[in-house]
Amino acid sequence: MKEQIIQLFSEQYNVPFGAFEKTFNNFYEHPFQASKCIRLVAIRDKEVLGFQSFFYWPCSFKGKQYQVFQSGNSLVSPAARGKGVFGRLLAYVFENKDKLKYDLLIGFPVEMSFGSFMRKNWEHPFDLRWYVKIGSPIRSLLGNPEKAMAKRFSSKPSRFIDSSSERFQVDYSEPFFNYRDAYSDGSYFFFEFEADGKSALFVLKIQTRKKVIRECIIGKVIADSYEETFLQSAFRALIKEIRKSGAATLISIAFNPLDKQLKSATEKLGFRKLERIIRFIYYGDLPNELKAYDQWAMFRADIDTW
Repeated sequence: MKEQIIQLFSEQYNVPFGAFEKTFNNFYEHPFQASKCIRLVAIRDKEVLGFQSFFYWPCSFKGKQYQVFQSGNSLVSPAARGKGVFGRLLAYVFENKDKLKYDLLIGFPVEMSFGSFMRKNWEHPFDLRWYVKIGSPIRSLLGNPEKAMAKRFSSKPSRFIDSSSERFQVDYSEPFFNYRDAYSDGSYFFFEFEADGKSALFVLKIQTRKKVIRECIIGKVIADSYEETFLQSAFRALIKEIRKSGAATLISIAFNPLDKQLKSATEKLGFRKLERIIRFIYYGDLPNELKAYDQWAMFRADIDTW
């Protein structure tokens, strides 16, 4: 069965079988994920017709942890498309919530699949909005951006700070970091900031777009305080270090624009809103404490493909 699933994805995305098998194993067989993730397979006469997964993606708010799962790999065999296979896979998840033991399902769907989820009664509380700021447009054209970042930023946090009790967000614990580090391609960088007994951790990634634009993505902000003046100080220190590195033409971040403190802090530092968005959806009954969407801290790095 596993071989059939991998073959389906290999053929769909024109990726060598061995390469996708490695990716599949790193995603699903890691000790952090193996016994928790949800993997659903549609079968007819021993033939795999479809596959839908949900990764274990624990989140916390005000000291309470929630069993959250993110929609992962999804594919229906070309021979079975248009026959309701995807809908039945999703229906199984909805109808067996107690058995699967989840509090909430979340997703960041591409436009092609967004409508399918919405027709299955998922909620669409907000989209992540991209903001951008100029970095070092001339210096970034010279040299290797990843090497430049590596000179000023660490490849692993010195410590994992507690997520702010003020926000509902993904737990960025050491076990979770180790899991993601095992399957992720590319280099990730970290910047830590402390002031007046408060701490913030930034997760960064550098990528090249259109062959010349070096973009430093602020993938996630983890803070034990969301006081606006503290966030401004933390972002200001980060921007200074990125510019000193000379690695980035642009500095970008995608986050929940309903978060007033984060939105205000970034805009006051010159980040400009773009039209680009990342869809965000969820499925499940929210407890009262989670119904204020401006308290949801979701970022680009919270997507499984970061």
